[in-house]
Parts: sequence; structure tokens; C-alpha cells
Amino acid sequence: MLPSSVKASGDSSYSWIVLGITSVAFFMSPFDASVVNVALPSIQASLNISLAAIIWIPAVYLLVIASTETTVGRLGDIRGKKSLYIISLAVFVAGSLFAGLSVNALQLIIARIVQGLGAAGMDAIGFAILAGAFRSRNRGRAFGINQMTIYIGLTCGPVIGGILVQNFGWRSIFYVNVPIGLAAAVLTLIFIRKDSPASPTGQRFDFIGAFTLTAFLTLLLLILNDAGFKLSSAQSDLLYVACIASIASFIYIEVRIAASPLLDLHLFTQNRLFAGGATTSMMNYLTVYSTFFVLSLYLQTILGFSPVNTGLVLLAQPILMVVSSPIAGMLSERISARFLSSLGMAIKSVAFFILTFLGVKSPIEGVLVPLVMIGIGHGFFSSPNLNSVMSSVGPGKFGIASGTMGTIRQAAQSIGISIMGGIIASNMPSGSILQYGSNSAVSGVVALDFVTGMRIAFFVACGFSVVGVFTSLLRGKKSDLVETKDQGNRDS
Repeated sequence: MLPSSVKASGDSSYSWIVLGITSVAFFMSPFDASVVNVALPSIQASLNISLAAIIWIPAVYLLVIASTETTVGRLGDIRGKKSLYIISLAVFVAGSLFAGLSVNALQLIIARIVQGLGAAGMDAIGFAILAGAFRSRNRGRAFGINQMTIYIGLTCGPVIGGILVQNFGWRSIFYVNVPIGLAAAVLTLIFIRKDSPASPTGQRFDFIGAFTLTAFLTLLLLILNDAGFKLSSAQSDLLYVACIASIASFIYIEVRIAASPLLDLHLFTQNRLFAGGATTSMMNYLTVYSTFFVLSLYLQTILGFSPVNTGLVLLAQPILMVVSSPIAGMLSERISARFLSSLGMAIKSVAFFILTFLGVKSPIEGVLVPLVMIGIGHGFFSSPNLNSVMSSVGPGKFGIASGTMGTIRQAAQSIGISIMGGIIASNMPSGSILQYGSNSAVSGVVALDFVTGMRIAFFVACGFSVVGVFTSLLRGKKSDLVETKDQGNRDS
């Protein structure tokens, strides 16, 4: 029940209350994703985990979110968002507590799976609740502040993580989520209004579509990480066939069979703004998380930085995201997302090209300058792009749209880590990859091999960003948004 003081304050005040409450949860998910990278060497030493298993500790978290976020978004549309949001917060808290109590690799990976399930709901349902609380003219500003909160989580993660690990042990990075998550759940229960499902009560959930989508994303990431499993040629071929079959089955089910499709493919085939924004989002997020991953390894194993100092250097990127994101969000209410997002992707393209010149003994400025550029570029891309995408669909599809965008974001981040990490690993001699777990600089030959692979990886990242410039431009002009809305009104 909403307190009377809040009820009397009007919809405007309520909208900003919703923004504040959901921002708590939006802080936790990126914080948890970024803080783990700094703690991996400590976790490896404490639990005696192999490198192959260590890689899956951050990867499985993103994999689960990517596989389930669209599903949870659809469930929110059918069953109601408030209750599912509270459940998601509770699941995330339980997973965090389990992770802190883990005594072996298997328990920690299972805990990360539970965390991922909770984070999927926090992302998909949180965006939908936020979008529904604001009118169109203020939604861009709200999304800008929301994205700023996410970037604050990314900003705090490496630095706070380094401090926590060095002073309280790696388990503390998970325990810190428990009180924050519980507070967010209580605030949601008290202040956020209960919503009515946008879909008819009798509408059936697309379980088969959810299963085939999950299977496709899981198989795809297994293919990209098959080196860690030492699969035979026949096993690899079977994996490829299963992956292709799963995505083909998913598309067929959604178009031909499902009465209430999990994913409205018409958003891609008949909504140019949505399709362009979603494709550009994928190009963007293929490089975001993987940049942190690669540069964290570079700073710690090649330049010999400590975890805390590494976090301070990586701080440059998210802190510029925090500064530029709300500015871009406000600008998106007056300037076409087509221009702002394309500009952001162009800035990132230049930054990744600069990173291809890093060497074994590069000055720290060679890392800091492009990180600043990536932060600005991402900030100018993210808020306008999200505003454009969410404004191109009706309120009844906020849940499925936000869930779809979340799936694209998380899947692209997982795939990006696999691609860029795989490029570097393929350039390393067998056995030397084990030195990634060390906080001291590696030998000269291994360092040169690592840097060579890293340069190729950043060149690929530059290519992704260049493609993103063109997909953003092809989404259409700002006036197309009005035409899309008018068409949607006529169809309804």
C-alpha cells in the first residue's frame, strides 16, 4: 500500500520515487559484474580453482542474465511487475549470500547462476517499471539518470572491490549486496504501486520459446569458449549443429506456433527504430565489458599494477559515463538519437584504434586517454539509444522491449569477452595462460605474445564500433519516431 503522503504528492513525485528505488537495484547488478574481475586472483588462490573454471565465474553470471532476461520481461507483462521485481531482488540477495559462503568452485558457480537469475529480473522488470512511471517527454531524462546509476556501479566496482579484497577478503564483495538488496526490496514493497498485467489474464506463457532461446544463447557461448573444454572435432560439430537448430526452432516457434510469443519479432521486422537501436546496442556492448576484462589483465600481468591501482585506472571509463550519460539523456529529448548514438559510437571507434598501439611498456596515458574517450562515447550512445528504442513501442510492450534490450546487452557482453579473450589466448603459447592469475608482471616473451593478441582484439573492437556507427545511422531520422507512433495508434 502506497503511503498517503506519496499518493498526495502526485504522479510527478511518484515518478521520481520510482527512479530512486529502481536505481538502487540498477547499481547492484553492474557493481557485482565489475567487482568480480578484480577479485578473481584472490578467489583462485583461496579455492584453488583452475583458470578454465575462473573464467566461468564472471561469464556464467552474464550467460544466465542473457538467457533469461527476455523471459522475465515477458512474465512481467503477463503476471504484473511489482511482485516479480521483489522476487528478483530476493533471489539476487540469496545468490550473493550463497556466493560469499561458497567453499569450492562448483558452489560459487551455482551461486553466480542464482545471482544471474535475480539480476535478470532486476534489469528487465526495473526498466519496465521505470518506463511506465514517466511520460514520454521526461523519459529521456529519467533513462539518463538511470544509466548514470548503472555507471556509478561500474565505477565503484573495481576500486571498492580492490579495497574490500585486500582488507576483508574476496567473500566481502558478495556480502555487501545483501543489505542493499534487502533495502531495495522493502522500499519497493512500500512505495511502488501495484500494476495490472498488460496482457489478458488467460494468456499463456511461451515456455517452448523461452527454452529454445535459452538453449541457443547457452550453446553459442559454449562454442565461443570451447577451448576450455578441449572438445573433439565431432563434439564441436555437434555443438554447432545444435546451436543452429535451436535458433531456427526459436524463430519458427515465435512466428508460426506461439499464441503469445515470448519475443515479438515484428519489433525487428516492422519497427525500424527498434531494429536499428537493438543492432547498434549489440555492436556497443560487444566491447564494453570485454574492455574492462582485457585491460585489467594487461594492467595487472603486463604492467604489474596492484588490484587497487588497476581499479583506479579503470575508473576513467565509467566516471566519464556518469558525467556524459545524463547530459546525453537530456539532449535526446531535443536531438535525434540517430545523431547522438552515432557520435558516441564514432568516438569509441577512435578510442579502440588508439588502444591497438599499446605495448609491453606503454605509459599509463596510453590507457587513460582512450578510456576517457570510451566513457564519453558510451555515455552519448546509451541514453539516447535506449530512449529511442523504448519510445518506439507502446506501454503494453515496455516489459518485452526492455527484456529484449537487456538480453542483447548481456549476451553481447558475454560474447565480447569470449571473442576478445579468445583472440588473446590463441596468440599465447600453451601453459603461459596460467600466469594470468598472478598480480606480478609476466616474462618478456609471454608479455609480447599477450600484447600482440590484445592489439588484434582491440582492432576487432574498433571494427564492431564502426559497424555500430552505420547501424545507428540506418535506424532513421527523429521524425520516423512520430510516424511509428502514429502507425501504432492506427493499428491499435
